[in-house]
Amino acid sequence: MAIDPRSILPPKPRLFLGRSSDLDILRTRLIPAPTKVTIDREKFELIRKKRSYSYAKLGAQVKRIQPNVKMSVSKLKELGSVNPNINRTLVHEDARVLATALGCDLQDLSMEPVEAKDNIEAIMAVFGLPGFGKTTLIRTLAHRSEFNERYPLILSAALGREAACFPTLQEWCSRFKCDLSGVDGKTDEEKSSKARDRLIPHLMPLRLLVLIDDAWTAAQVQLLNVGSQYSSTVVTTRIHAVAAAIDPSFHSLQRFSEGEGLQLLEYLVKDGRIQKERASAGELVENLEGHPLGIEVAARFLQNQTETAVKSLLNNLANTVLSQPLPHTYDNPNLPRASSNEDHASPTVNAVFKLTTDTLPVNVRRCFAYLGLMPPEPHQFPSTRISDVWESLKVDVSTTIRMLLDRGLLIRESRDEYSIHSLLKAHAFVVLNELKAIPEAVRAYQIAFDKHMN
Repeated sequence: MAIDPRSILPPKPRLFLGRSSDLDILRTRLIPAPTKVTIDREKFELIRKKRSYSYAKLGAQVKRIQPNVKMSVSKLKELGSVNPNINRTLVHEDARVLATALGCDLQDLSMEPVEAKDNIEAIMAVFGLPGFGKTTLIRTLAHRSEFNERYPLILSAALGREAACFPTLQEWCSRFKCDLSGVDGKTDEEKSSKARDRLIPHLMPLRLLVLIDDAWTAAQVQLLNVGSQYSSTVVTTRIHAVAAAIDPSFHSLQRFSEGEGLQLLEYLVKDGRIQKERASAGELVENLEGHPLGIEVAARFLQNQTETAVKSLLNNLANTVLSQPLPHTYDNPNLPRASSNEDHASPTVNAVFKLTTDTLPVNVRRCFAYLGLMPPEPHQFPSTRISDVWESLKVDVSTTIRMLLDRGLLIRESRDEYSIHSLLKAHAFVVLNELKAIPEAVRAYQIAFDKHMN
């Protein structure tokens, strides 16, 4: 099914770490079984002639409103035919688009009472702790054919702590040639509210899926929820109170079971060690508390440390946790705010991060530490920004990026766009502290930022 070219899609996920059951739940709530509507021939013809629409003109109007609705001229002629044997039953959505094209209510065309819309969720929240796959889930959804068929128009937004909404609304408005002249305000909320009011009429007849990733407040969601009664909005958040405020029946992403964790380990560690040490691998999943990102980084550690047995990794993790308990928050005054109570991992997951970065060459470890100054996922940054931040370190940028990618410490979003998970960003701050490299890293980041602003 063709996606509306005005869509703004998130990047494709690099690896789906979640359960198929999570997608099944979203599918159930967002793609209901289609209901049927029987068109009344006399009502249809009366309204069509009153509007002075030929079948061809009406077909063009339907296509303009919803390009993916299959409503040929021959089908429209059948709806107006006096032949009593013609099947005039349409799925609810096609009938709704036809009514919109004719400028009437769906009830004005139907032979029986109908609901105003299909039984779909107007807004759905997905709650999950950091590293549980919220961003990956929402990106997977955006690129699945069944969701694209139901929602040919998709608008996505990547937020984060204290993210402004107006830039996102500006981008959306540009896609629909929505004029924002005269839109001003002292705050982002004031400007965003005015922009939203301008945009909504352009979207009113469209079937739209709005994807809002990493919302921190219900106010952000309210400003970006621009869909009509025929649309749905999916929001991911790490904050339980936000999920409950916008969707009392929100869906929670759960920790991996032992079986699910073993499956991920086997997928990423290709040499058979997981099968040979299945009991130790199961213990590893349990010690990591089923944390999807922690399991992924542990798997990539094993894949790169080919001589390390799973049992040895378990012992190393235990020793690391005991010898160096890691803080959950980082409040060094020389650094931007890195984390909060919503942004910490368990001691064992932090230990996996530490073991991974401790095995890096010294210059690569310093490069990783500098990435702690980048904005966290879902925000992205190009390789040129990375190169500028690392300029003083005199490293081969491409080789260093590949090494960090191989260890799960950096995410490739597209050919030349990258991101870092918020938990790994927080760990990078720990490494900065250990290296006593804070002033030089902040200065390198500021130079890179200035280059991209000029």
